[in-house]
Amino acid sequence: MLRIDSNLSVGIDAGGTKVHIIDSRNRRLRRYVTADYREAYSLLDDYFTSLDAQPSHVTLAMGGLRDTETGDVQATNCDWPLFRPKEAEQRYPGTRFTTANDMVAAMAGVLVAKSGDLLVVKPGRAALKGTKVVVTISTGINTCIAIWDEYSNRRIFMEAEAGHIGFQPRTDSHHRHLKHIQSKSDYPSVEMAISGRFGVTNWIEHSPELRNASELRSSLDKALKEGRPAGAVLLEYATQGTGKSKAAAHAILSDMGSLVSSVLADYGLVYKATGGIYLIGSVSLGLAEYWAKETDFLQHFIRRGSDGHAPWMEKFFTDMPIYLATDPNVGAAGALALAEEQTVLAR
Repeated sequence: MLRIDSNLSVGIDAGGTKVHIIDSRNRRLRRYVTADYREAYSLLDDYFTSLDAQPSHVTLAMGGLRDTETGDVQATNCDWPLFRPKEAEQRYPGTRFTTANDMVAAMAGVLVAKSGDLLVVKPGRAALKGTKVVVTISTGINTCIAIWDEYSNRRIFMEAEAGHIGFQPRTDSHHRHLKHIQSKSDYPSVEMAISGRFGVTNWIEHSPELRNASELRSSLDKALKEGRPAGAVLLEYATQGTGKSKAAAHAILSDMGSLVSSVLADYGLVYKATGGIYLIGSVSLGLAEYWAKETDFLQHFIRRGSDGHAPWMEKFFTDMPIYLATDPNVGAAGALALAEEQTVLAR
């Protein structure tokens, strides 16, 4: 049995492709291929052996439904079996295990992020104790909310499954998008509309601009066939292309960006995100800056009331900032922050 290092905390962000781990010893990121391990224990065996110690606390962040009573979590993006913290503590005596939804870890990472890792997408004035919302736009869509609690004088995280709610079309292109998704699914969700896995493909399938942009159409078909991100192809043509293909790529990204902006406004409104909205995920990292600088993304975010109904709304949205978290390992950093908090509380 390895020795227990009472000062060592470990944060793990387990995804469908990669597992990212950061520990408090040197804060150096380690990457593992998820498919190389049949379950979490075989990975933990390798990692603890490399440390020549067992940590005091481990927080495992994973996408999937988590039992709020036991902390048991079933991953939805890999084939690992159900992970049970109590079972893990029996296997590794002396180490305390906690689990977290991957979005909770992402929010924790945002809260400890350096200012240089937060790019301003939309300026505003974040309220010091205002609710913060992190939104991932990646393979899927989801959110996590950090609410300031006056009684405990700290932030409390609230998990969500916000990618599976419906969306409100506001432009002709949005209505066309909704109609197209309805032809494929009984329940058109935000995830099916704007995610990297479903949303971009759905935009490509019905966008009329592609009818006269053969070069772009061919490149997109090739990318989809090879399993490469179509959003990257659109961005390449929108920034470096020419003629009809460039115009078509820009139009599709603009239509998509306006819907993303509308969805973010919905999240900002329902959660009262006066502390700001924080974007993470591969699609956000790839496209958020283009949307903000080259499209009407910011204009679609602002909503206006009237003298007789919600006159405060325009200022509410004008003041709400949007940031892009540029650290792709924000989830692992957040998992470590959660583990270190548990270490402190145990002392």
